[in-house]
Amino acid sequence: KEDIHLSVDNGMLTIAADFNHQQKEEKENYVYSERRSGRFQRSFSLDGIEEEGIRAQYRDGVLTLHLPKTRVEEKPETRTIAIDD
Repeated sequence: KEDIHLSVDNGMLTIAADFNHQQKEEKENYVYSERRSGRFQRSFSLDGIEEEGIRAQYRDGVLTLHLPKTRVEEKPETRTIAIDD
C-alpha cells in the first residue's frame, strides 16, 4: 500500500507503484542472493468521470478504484424541418 501512488492532473489519472524484492538463501557451501526492483506507471483519461468522487481501496493485495461517471445531460431531440415551397 505504501508503494502505490495515485494522482490526478489535467484530467489524467496516474497509477504508479514501486517494487523491491530481495531473496537471500545461505547454505553450507554457497550463498544465493537475488534483488529485483522497478517501477510501474500507467495513466488514464478521466473523460466522463467525476474527479471529486474518485475513491481508492487496497485490501488483500488488490487495489480497487471507484470512478463515478459524470451526470449525462439529456441531448436535444433530433427533428427534421420541412422546407416550404
